[in-house]
Amino acid sequence: MKILILEKETTTVNFIESLIRKTCSSIESLVHLDSIERCLVWLNTHPEPNLIVLNTHLGDRLSLDMFKDTPTLPSLIFLSETKEFALDSFKLNTVDYLIKPFKEEDFIFALNKFLSINAKMTLEKKLQKSGVSRENKSFKNRFIIKYGDTIRFKNVEEIAYFFADEKVVYLVGNDGRRYMIDYNLESLEKKLNPLLFHRINRKFIVAISSIQEIKSLYNNRLQIYLKPNFDKDVYISKEKSAEFKLWLDI
Repeated sequence: MKILILEKETTTVNFIESLIRKTCSSIESLVHLDSIERCLVWLNTHPEPNLIVLNTHLGDRLSLDMFKDTPTLPSLIFLSETKEFALDSFKLNTVDYLIKPFKEEDFIFALNKFLSINAKMTLEKKLQKSGVSRENKSFKNRFIIKYGDTIRFKNVEEIAYFFADEKVVYLVGNDGRRYMIDYNLESLEKKLNPLLFHRINRKFIVAISSIQEIKSLYNNRLQIYLKPNFDKDVYISKEKSAEFKLWLDI
């Protein structure tokens, strides 16, 4: 996740940086800029961030003016000393508009709102990319399992989940048996129907039918209890949890 902060006040920057790092664990980049001029240069020379947290004013310039003629926008969280530009801000791709001084829970609420929106967009893009919306799109219906000198077939309905252990990937059947397979999780994501299977973290792809119980933990993390049982605890990070919840509602 890429986040850009556009703010001149050092105390505000330090405050929101700490809250972002507290709430978002999978940050690819967190960049701070203090002028509109530097921001415009940065935006023209770097990939678009997922979120920009920005003050409505920087010097004598209005930051909203940067986005007036921009066809596509990242999500925006505005910070301001006044309500004057709140209405205009929501004509853009604005998640929230916070009046200074704002409380920690206000910013975290806005950040969680962004994470939920971002998760929904990510899931929709994933479904579109996988071709779920196309009637003729075919996904893998069964897997060949080599078991000693024997070759078996496992239909996807018989599969509970896949997990990676170091560089080896295992298929776990509904009966609890494990089989090594010649796929990595990245290739499996493309071959499996995303309405039925979901990548919950770096090590697991689970079938929706294998989820026995979900436990909410501190800071929006989730613990998943699988059927058949896995011998270690399985967790979903706070960033992945919003996308996971959306997937369950499909």
